[in-house]
Amino acid sequence: MIDPAERPTHLCPHLVAGADDYHVWFTGEGRAMYWVCAACAKAWPEQPADLVEYTPVFWDTRNQGLCWDGICGAPEVLSRPSKLSFAHEEIERDDVSGWIDLQPKPGTGHWWVLSAKDLAIWRPATNTLTAVVDLSELDFDIDAETGLRISPDGRYAAVFQTSDQLARVYDLSTGAQTAQIDRGEYRPENSHFPIAFCVNGPRCLLIAATDWCRLDLIDPATGAVLSARSEAEDVEESRTLDYFHARLTVSPSGKHVVDRGWHWHPVGAVRSWSVTAWLANPWESEDGPSVRGLTAQDYFWDGPACWIDDDTAVIWGWGRDDEWLVPAALLFDVTTGELQRWFPGPAVRRPGAWRPKKQAPSLFFDGWLFSVSDKDGTTVWDVATGERVCAAPDLAPIHYHREAQIFITVTESGVRLSRLVEG
Repeated sequence: MIDPAERPTHLCPHLVAGADDYHVWFTGEGRAMYWVCAACAKAWPEQPADLVEYTPVFWDTRNQGLCWDGICGAPEVLSRPSKLSFAHEEIERDDVSGWIDLQPKPGTGHWWVLSAKDLAIWRPATNTLTAVVDLSELDFDIDAETGLRISPDGRYAAVFQTSDQLARVYDLSTGAQTAQIDRGEYRPENSHFPIAFCVNGPRCLLIAATDWCRLDLIDPATGAVLSARSEAEDVEESRTLDYFHARLTVSPSGKHVVDRGWHWHPVGAVRSWSVTAWLANPWESEDGPSVRGLTAQDYFWDGPACWIDDDTAVIWGWGRDDEWLVPAALLFDVTTGELQRWFPGPAVRRPGAWRPKKQAPSLFFDGWLFSVSDKDGTTVWDVATGERVCAAPDLAPIHYHREAQIFITVTESGVRLSRLVEG
């Protein structure tokens, strides 16, 4: 049976008669859609005559020969009035042009700042910057494509080449380098470096690529690989994925991970699996029982994602091809791989297939879903109803500090801190 998210209400008579290529025709009323042939699609917005009501029999008899070939119109974006707005605080600094990346400092309202020479803590209340880790002897150049990740327990930092192959891990209490990661030379420029920290139970873990087609669980304190595969070489090769791992997102308690990678020809494929199961089975990320395929879209990967809770991931973009992606939030249950629901509207920063791969995040969840686009600004969504409840066209922050409930934007004169308020 066709996925309910793509089920049309009606078909043009030419599809029923045997036409193979079809367009999705959004009616503009909610998410209702028709399927129409290429000739009818060219007549849009003039509605085709003699539309035929969709029945499961059509799908059962025609699904093998159908090819999706585009979109007409757009689904209805729902909104409702609210008293929500953003309050801003402007803080002047003359050194922000040297800030290469920012990450929230767990347990505080402060921020970690990556520069070309060190990792430092910026304290907004006093507007002070304190260097903590010296990076002058890092064995790769820090540039605009260098990224930063901080572990949820605040103990470790990963500095990595977003569009290249190397990453290094530091103990933030001592400044010592504890791990060296290399994802290999095969096409690193085509996917964001796959790297993320998580705390699963009592353990702080690093998930990182150690090859283009392999992820490992790593102890960030020592660099020891916790997911080493020990089977015979021929068995290992048969289980190796033909898949380029890419940007990773870990659920709030470290229970699941979402991987937004790709495989040839190229097709983006979003996968998820259980970190807990992975600790017991080193092959879990390849073919373990918890692996779920969530979405697949031609020529589109590294797309925005976030978590609603430990079992529910938001994946951006409705459609099957990068040229025909509808701005939308898709909510998946990662325990089953099933799409729970979707709603149109959220605009984001869209990734490209080539470097530069570094990109500020676009989706955040904290009671509301926040979507950020450099072009369209920030919008706030009720995930239960799919309605937009607030829009700030001139606000395009680069990160969110959940504990402080603050968005941060680097401006020409310093830093803007923004908070959602009501009233």
